[in-house]
Amino acid sequence: SAEPADAFAAFERRSLLAPSFRWEDVYQQEHAAGFAVAGVAQADVLALFQQQVHQALAGGGTLVDFSRAIKPALVAKGWWGDVEITDPATGETRVTRFDDARLQLIYDVNLRQSYAAGRWARIERARATKPLVMYRTMRDERVRHNHAAWDGLALPIDHPFWRTHYPPNGWRCRCRAFAVSERDLAEYEADGDTIKREAPPVQFTEFVNRGTGEVSKVPVGIDPGFAYNPGQVRARQQAALQRGALDAADPPVAERLVAQQLRSQNFARFVAAPLRDEAMPVAMLSPAAAATLGAKGRTLMLPAETATRLAAEGAHTGVPDYQAAQRVLEAGQRHPDGPGADVYVLAHDGLVLLLRVVRGGDGVPLLDTLRRLASTEVGQDPILQRLGLGQAGAPGG
Repeated sequence: SAEPADAFAAFERRSLLAPSFRWEDVYQQEHAAGFAVAGVAQADVLALFQQQVHQALAGGGTLVDFSRAIKPALVAKGWWGDVEITDPATGETRVTRFDDARLQLIYDVNLRQSYAAGRWARIERARATKPLVMYRTMRDERVRHNHAAWDGLALPIDHPFWRTHYPPNGWRCRCRAFAVSERDLAEYEADGDTIKREAPPVQFTEFVNRGTGEVSKVPVGIDPGFAYNPGQVRARQQAALQRGALDAADPPVAERLVAQQLRSQNFARFVAAPLRDEAMPVAMLSPAAAATLGAKGRTLMLPAETATRLAAEGAHTGVPDYQAAQRVLEAGQRHPDGPGADVYVLAHDGLVLLLRVVRGGDGVPLLDTLRRLASTEVGQDPILQRLGLGQAGAPGG
């Protein structure tokens, strides 16, 4: 698929708003799951930035389009020029400036990070035929000295170098990395390119987070806040943050949010082509069901590997069946299936919906099986047979 589509999908996964007083307040991997603008702790202003960046990615808008759309709204809200902001946690105040240069930086960073995450998704999809990743600079006088040293470096996808040095590696960094095969590298070398096969030694410098006082080590040549791979961490962290937010929400609100996500294009994309380490919420367990399962939290998550397995088994018709998971939990019959596992069965419109829930190793409730069975298939289903429900028409609801 086209790179803009991957970038748009990556941006959509940053659905949570992350208020901040300083840019360090939402640091490195946290940007992978949440949308933040340095110095914006006011939710409505943050949502305005998110909406306009979203539109720029969706419609291929330019910086001029972005600025023209958002500037009047910022002026109307009093967020133009010198703006006094307050840290909601400490009450500390400071003045930050919103002007055309600031808009350009916000636009640039968000689009570069979204495109970087989208490119990593493409790298993952191509790993069977292109198992290497190659670093490439723009090869002009603006390239930073350290970044120039990494030009032509080709390493396996799973090499730890890509956890910290996957571009962009700083403010307005224009470097890129892309999937290649040995054949590709041979062609580059035939054209005169120098290919480097060994990762350079990594030196570190200390960085002090002004908000927390935390001292961390940053690789030399990478700006603080950029020493992470947005494509690698986004899936894991997005799932964890989503799960935490849903567990903390009022039950009706959480169920409504999950239902909205199940109707989104992002969930349809996930079912069709989940990324490694990705997971999506598909339903909310009742407190009693979570306690019976021995689970930590109520958000029922669908891991990428399970979505891939279920699609390969052809045991369901896709998104509509996941959308029915909440009803199966609420109206179906529950049957214990050993420690840390429950099976829910619901007869509906001449079909039987079967949903198996397990407690993951970290205590998170996970969807393990989802099947839509015709009445003639009930007797052959191994789970129903194991539970003594293998007779056609036995499951009720």
